[in-house]
Amino acid sequence: MAKELVMKEKVDILAGTINSSATLAISDFAKKEKIPFICTFAKSEKITGEQGHRYVFSVSEIRE
Repeated sequence: MAKELVMKEKVDILAGTINSSATLAISDFAKKEKIPFICTFAKSEKITGEQGHRYVFSVSEIRE
């Protein structure tokens, strides 16, 4: 779906995913295509840690 959004619909940014495995797969695609990707609910440290790159951003709720 991410590939279709970028290649056919010509989106400039990708956002959203729920699970970490999908997030990591889309993150790899975003890196290859140089498309910013904002992940929302996925929590794996790999997303912005060891497999992070300049095109992936993670947002999360604040816990007190």
